[in-house]
Amino acid sequence: ECVVCAEYALSLDEAVASAMEIDPVIQSSELRKAHVLEARARALRARANEKARAMAAAESSEKALIEQQEHAEEERAQVQRTFEEAELDVRWKANELRKVGEAAARAREEAQKAMEMALQDKE
Repeated sequence: ECVVCAEYALSLDEAVASAMEIDPVIQSSELRKAHVLEARARALRARANEKARAMAAAESSEKALIEQQEHAEEERAQVQRTFEEAELDVRWKANELRKVGEAAARAREEAQKAMEMALQDKE
């Protein structure tokens, strides 16, 4: 809002008020009504400007909140992907461990059979 314009408006208001005291034509009810209406219009414009600034601030806050929500959703999705990858890795490792266990059991059985056969051959 222009500071100079506000000063001119105040000077103009003072000049009009001063003229209204002096000139009987200016003291007419229509001119007074016009002056009152102009003052109301200025007040309404000031309120509208105030509300526009508040609306802009609210929109800015809303935009920031939306960005935060999007960022949080991206992080959640990344955590979900990491969890799923870890779960697959655990399953794969468990399967590999099972295979190693089975191979060890087979090797133990074969070693047992080989020892039994060796003992039988010795007798």
